[in-house]
Amino acid sequence: MYPYRLSLFAAAILFAVPPAAAAAAEDEAYRVPKAVVSSRVETIAIATVHVPTETTEPLGARQAIAASVTHELQRKGYEVVPPAEYEALWRTYAAKLGKVFDPNTGQRDEKKAEAVFDLTGRELASRHGVDAVLFVHVYRADLFPTGGYEELGPGYRVGDQKLRWQGETVGNGLLWHPQRIIGNVIDLVLVDLSGATMYATTTPIEWTRIYLARSHEDVPPSAQLRDRVPRAVERGLDDLVARQATDQAPSPAE
Repeated sequence: MYPYRLSLFAAAILFAVPPAAAAAAEDEAYRVPKAVVSSRVETIAIATVHVPTETTEPLGARQAIAASVTHELQRKGYEVVPPAEYEALWRTYAAKLGKVFDPNTGQRDEKKAEAVFDLTGRELASRHGVDAVLFVHVYRADLFPTGGYEELGPGYRVGDQKLRWQGETVGNGLLWHPQRIIGNVIDLVLVDLSGATMYATTTPIEWTRIYLARSHEDVPPSAQLRDRVPRAVERGLDDLVARQATDQAPSPAE
């Protein structure tokens, strides 16, 4: 389990990044100067990957996402500790402290959650030399009109997926523009072992429903979340500073 909700808005509140630190960031994705990440982070543990509850075959989707994230981090020269290690330790310490979540309401005890994260981080550092934890959260969100889609040539797209309406590419000969687009996005949030955010991105993966002409249409059921994740992960981690970049890391499919 990961201790924090991963929407960037919530992360900004939970980790309370000082304005001065944000101003010092060298890139939009960074919450600290890029040099801090470069000098302090060599080994990254991936926290439990979370996907929408309605995801088909969620276990397979989580494994595919973890494989994509691992591939990108290794390609950039980082040592990676898999999600299973983080989750096992988190569950162990959560059981020892007890009642991290209220059994009646499901509400989380923030102080206990922070204590569990601290203990988990210390153990990961002791066992594997972990310097930071990457939280990975895929969830359903409004992509338009709040943003998250791009115009590409004659049509619109979300990630690499073109928007379609009744078999036609939206923006390709159609007079209408979508009123609303709902889709899956991925948050990638790198925090140090004190819980402070170092790097954070939100990247659209795919659209799942489009509202147009006072009606709506869902994405074709044959589309698979896991098929579109690798490119989204690549975009989300694109600005993460490389240590000793290499193309020798195995691909997620290997």
